[in-house]
Amino acid sequence: MILDIKTIFVLFAATISANTAGFELSLYGNAGNDSHITLPYENNLYDISDNFFSAAGQLRFHSGNSNYNFGLFRKAYSSDKEFNEITTNASAEYKTKLLNTRLILGSNLENRWIGGEQYGLLIGFFLKPEYKILDNLILCGSLDIESYKAGDLTGYLDGKIYRLTGKLRFSYYGWEFSPRLVYENQNRNDYKNNIIYNSYSPESLSAGIAINGAIGRININIDADYSWIGYKTDEKYFIYTNTRRNKNTHLMVNIETATIYNLNVFIRSDYSNNNSNIAREDFEQTLISIGLVYRDIYNF
Repeated sequence: MILDIKTIFVLFAATISANTAGFELSLYGNAGNDSHITLPYENNLYDISDNFFSAAGQLRFHSGNSNYNFGLFRKAYSSDKEFNEITTNASAEYKTKLLNTRLILGSNLENRWIGGEQYGLLIGFFLKPEYKILDNLILCGSLDIESYKAGDLTGYLDGKIYRLTGKLRFSYYGWEFSPRLVYENQNRNDYKNNIIYNSYSPESLSAGIAINGAIGRININIDADYSWIGYKTDEKYFIYTNTRRNKNTHLMVNIETATIYNLNVFIRSDYSNNNSNIAREDFEQTLISIGLVYRDIYNF
């Protein structure tokens, strides 16, 4: 039931001119329902449904070719308090140009608490080249290297993540279509009481597409992907007798409309389905929420 919260901050992104200095403030709040169905043991079906409230803030400062981001995220469940989470993040990036290619170099830092205990600290570095093929067609890439260190939570993990992304951004009559391919490799250790009980290396390949556009005053964001995930296992520690293979489907739809005083209202739906050769890893999750976003930009 631990969701990937990085996708929330994508909704806050705004294009800011590199020729001016200033900052953008974004505040976000929403409430909804998280329905999680899993098949963990011997065909016993578990259906967990819980209401939640989440809030986030992001401050983005830009000056010349540099951007700096600071964010805070809080999520609270009505019943499952052990899944309550707080995440802080910070990142810095620098934009430059090499021949006909735009390069973005940067680093990010993320700290996460779950159920009141520190889950882990992540430090990452990234390189993102962008090459304009046509005025409305841009070829993008990304190389991400991240390292995370386990926190105080029982059953925590640490390891490294290597991610390679290829993407096309195609614009047509105000709409943007971005098909992508992502390869990711992780080296992970799970701990209990400071002793490794799992060592494994999930390797995944995913294909997806993001669609962004507007109909009048209504902004629409759609994101879909399908992932193949395999696990290279250290049999000495791993709890499964078979090598795990997962197929994961995810769909997100976000509809947002402007109201007054830089305040937007949105409704968002997320659906995930994981199909594994290990029965206890099967799950289906639906998240529906409604909320408000406040944005303001200050230039000087």
